[in-house]
Amino acid sequence: MSLLPAYITPEELAEHLQVSERTIRQIARKLSACSEIGKKMILTEDDIQQIMESTRPCHLKSKGEAKSGTTQGQFPVGDYEDLRARLKKPKHKGSRQKSRPERGIVVSMDQELV
Repeated sequence: MSLLPAYITPEELAEHLQVSERTIRQIARKLSACSEIGKKMILTEDDIQQIMESTRPCHLKSKGEAKSGTTQGQFPVGDYEDLRARLKKPKHKGSRQKSRPERGIVVSMDQELV
């Protein structure tokens, strides 16, 4: 009976899975599925299972059926013609441009011209 659990390094796992070590480290840290001692990271069998589970594609059955949920607000009241009329309303043109102040007379400061 060994006191130390079996472990693997991210480098070894990355080589086995043929992905980058950086990817393994990022996933492991995101899931907290690793042990770090100083700058060394080790992965136990449970950590590897957790990493592998997180990378599985989602297998939800999508049959185009509406799932239960809520909408952000109520749908507009009325029929198609009401909707078209509402959409054809003129849009707000924004704020008016401010008139520019009149410019003053430019006086030369050159002494030779005076």
